[in-house]
Amino acid sequence: MERHNLKAARMGIAVTTGTLGIVLLGVALLGVALLGAALLGAALLGVAGCTAETGAPSDGFSKGYGTLVVRSPISDADGASLPLYLADFAQEQLSVEMLYGEGNPLDDVESGRADIAVLGGPEMLVSRAANQRTSVTAFGLLYSNANFVGFGVTEQSPVRSIQDLNGKTMGMNLGHISRDVLNVWASLENVTFGNIVSTGFSHTSLLDGSCDGVWMFRTTGAVVLPAQGYPVRHYSTESSPFGFPTDAYLLVHGPHVMPEEVARFSRAMDATLATLSEAYTRAAAEGQLTALAQRHAHVVLTEAHRLGNIDLIPGTTHLSESVYAEQIALYLPKLRSRLAFSLEALQAPADRMLATSHIGSLPDLRGLVAPNALELADLEPNHSILANVGTAKP
Repeated sequence: MERHNLKAARMGIAVTTGTLGIVLLGVALLGVALLGAALLGAALLGVAGCTAETGAPSDGFSKGYGTLVVRSPISDADGASLPLYLADFAQEQLSVEMLYGEGNPLDDVESGRADIAVLGGPEMLVSRAANQRTSVTAFGLLYSNANFVGFGVTEQSPVRSIQDLNGKTMGMNLGHISRDVLNVWASLENVTFGNIVSTGFSHTSLLDGSCDGVWMFRTTGAVVLPAQGYPVRHYSTESSPFGFPTDAYLLVHGPHVMPEEVARFSRAMDATLATLSEAYTRAAAEGQLTALAQRHAHVVLTEAHRLGNIDLIPGTTHLSESVYAEQIALYLPKLRSRLAFSLEALQAPADRMLATSHIGSLPDLRGLVAPNALELADLEPNHSILANVGTAKP
């Protein structure tokens, strides 16, 4: 199927960001200085389906690029995706549609349902490449040493380490990065789960006692569940004697995506990361980190309301802006200053997976990375957007 026909066929199944201009307008009205009038105008222009140069309707292919479908790593809007929600893709004459869902995002890119996927971490790409041929290529990383994924237990649980879950019932999201991370962690500590239950993104199986532990984001354990009245304890790979770090939000694209589109997408993301770095560094110096995170939480909350999804616990609605702001405050120190990344981002998890027999052999890691991404990595140090802030807290 030709590329433009494939995109047209996908229009009925992709969740669009058609309200993104409204979201950004709301943020601007709330006083987010970093989203200036020029950025807002470009965003509204792109959402309207016009070219940034002429304002005329565009089919997206008159210059060989146009709409990109981007598969989110999770089934809902969250604070970790803030850079994607803020990015001014229209400035690069791109229109981006977010596709949400459960299961492995690689499936959507390999099938052509999506152009770009945001993976929970590099382990997902390593596992796919080691077990079957893959056509996707990595070109960026949003969070370094994030350690977002771990497991959680109830506050009353006797579990104090992953070793205490040996022979116990564990809840996992089987199409998610958490499965790869937790399986490697368990193997490193000679732990065998007695039973594995597929929980998706829900944590009710922990709260109702049917699981002894479940996979869990750091923010879920520290912010979200406590805010809903469910105190839990979260354990990340940092608490392991092996102390291995995990990265997050690896960006990959399919072979049908043109290099110029990837370059334009990357430039939009890099510009957003640079703007965020400047804004948060200035806010830290002025003691305004909490206020800025609160305003950015409005972006996430608006997208969440648009999706109409339910959060974590049946019967609950989306969380308040203050809770999303707390999540953003936890994510930010791990957010990179640009997308480029080194081959080590794939090598370290690949070595761990090989050592624990979760892959039978090492795939060609260099072949999984876009050459220009490796070239950029040689020029840019691996630091977070808050590198100049030090240990300042919101």
